[in-house]
Amino acid sequence: TNKDQLKDVPSMVAYMGEHCVITPYSYSHQKCGKQPCCSKIRSPLDVKDLVMQRQPTPRLDPFGKGHFLRREQALEKAKQQPSAVTDLSDLPSAKGDPKKEETKAHKKHDEALTKELGLKSWDAKRVRCFLVCYHCGKHRCIYSPVKEDYVAAKVALQQKLESVSGSFSCGDLLFDDSHHLRKVLFQKRNLTCESPIDKGYYNKDDRRLKLDSICIHCGELGSSPFLLKTEQLREHCMSDDYQCLPICSSCLDSGRTVVKIGKKDQVQAKKEKVAKSEKAKASKASASKGK
Repeated sequence: TNKDQLKDVPSMVAYMGEHCVITPYSYSHQKCGKQPCCSKIRSPLDVKDLVMQRQPTPRLDPFGKGHFLRREQALEKAKQQPSAVTDLSDLPSAKGDPKKEETKAHKKHDEALTKELGLKSWDAKRVRCFLVCYHCGKHRCIYSPVKEDYVAAKVALQQKLESVSGSFSCGDLLFDDSHHLRKVLFQKRNLTCESPIDKGYYNKDDRRLKLDSICIHCGELGSSPFLLKTEQLREHCMSDDYQCLPICSSCLDSGRTVVKIGKKDQVQAKKEKVAKSEKAKASKASASKGK
């Protein structure tokens, strides 16, 4: 039975309205506990609330522009306002979502700033420090075209952070467009907590600022075998012959892609090609023996 056919079965529509919650993220079907409609709910009392808990839809955080409530906060809102479970107005994919327009505006802002300051994209050489987002904990790069100007403005940056109690967030505008420091200290505006780490964060041979290696996707610190760099990825034939930015094993296992940079290493390409071929032959031989 499809959605259009359901209109011809009003009793089914009424039943689903009473027992089911359908969203783009989940399908929940629960007993009402009323006889003869449904049999008795058998879940133990100590876990009944958890078992009968509906999954909340994304809800915007009214105190964090561009961010969403955490799951426990969304659940609390659903308790106070049951309709919030089926309210889809805050979905990131919603048509006409103002956040999409905001993203476009932030992207234009970044492009205009790089053009105005004559920056070559977001050059790693211009990274002077990083701040940590209080929502997601990711490291976000702070850029400044001239080192001496950055040093002179460090006190102003500290005062700015103190004025917001350290509540710095991904994509925040450090200084308004009318402020004289807006061209001295800035970060990318086209960032959210879902955005990967800036490529400019990672160390360059000709940059004096050296930062700890972190996962490009989640920003976690660590060492091998948790955090895989180019060398480890090459050992697993996953570099496709490029230099790669660090990725943690958790993100790799969850299907996140390996981010490659620079030019292809032809020598390494041959090595990985041979290694993959030998691995395939060994796997085929092992399968034959198993038969």
